[in-house]
Amino acid sequence: MDGQIRYELLEPHAAGLCCPNCGAEHPVVDGVPLVMRNLDAWLATEAAVVFARRDLPEATAARLMRGAGGSLPREAQLVRAYRDAPPSPLHERVAAWISAQPGLFLELGCGLGVGGDVAHDRRIGLDLSFSMARAYPGRGLVGDALDPPFEAGRFDNVLLLNVLDSCRDPRVLLAQADALLRPGGGMLISCAWAWHDEVTPLAARITPDQLHRALAGDRRALGLTLGYTVEALEDPVIWRLRAGPRTIHEHSVMLIALRKSAE
Repeated sequence: MDGQIRYELLEPHAAGLCCPNCGAEHPVVDGVPLVMRNLDAWLATEAAVVFARRDLPEATAARLMRGAGGSLPREAQLVRAYRDAPPSPLHERVAAWISAQPGLFLELGCGLGVGGDVAHDRRIGLDLSFSMARAYPGRGLVGDALDPPFEAGRFDNVLLLNVLDSCRDPRVLLAQADALLRPGGGMLISCAWAWHDEVTPLAARITPDQLHRALAGDRRALGLTLGYTVEALEDPVIWRLRAGPRTIHEHSVMLIALRKSAE
């Protein structure tokens, strides 16, 4: 607005929450706020997941989903892949890092939370998947990590875990994460560098070298003004997901712990 960013606190409303400035309504379903700029467009494809019952036996729900089609089978498969994943070194590293950090956490593209339920009372997760946000061990919200509904500098720690290569524009994601993290705060990034054409256009992808240079303050790398110190770097770290009853997918990811400049 007139070249300035304006923040509004959402207020209670019969539908859930409401913006006092524009009047936009944001429903709260099962305790999960749906907070995004274009909610109707999201609901056009995801409403079935929001309305889906949670009290059905898993086998019954699976049979109904096969016939229903749409987003329901995809969401159910995604949740199972994360929920039923065996322990992995990545989970252990993330849980240990979270345990060692004070303050409030934000996990962008949170999924079910790579760190388990560690410090769940200090963690906020944002994901476009309603099923993931609802099952997140901390406070889950449905929203776009590239357009997060939070005030700048609000968080003591930000987590970008396996999401850089799973979003439309990793540069925008990095910029948003940096803006939301207070000076001196901690950031934890993991990435498998496993790009998908249907998710991230070729022109938007970044390389590990570009990421490292950008985080160190080289604006030429990604066109971002960042300033971080590397506190720990491990590559590779194993991350496992459940692909089927007898199948485990194993990914090699880069894990980097960072500290934002205090200035």
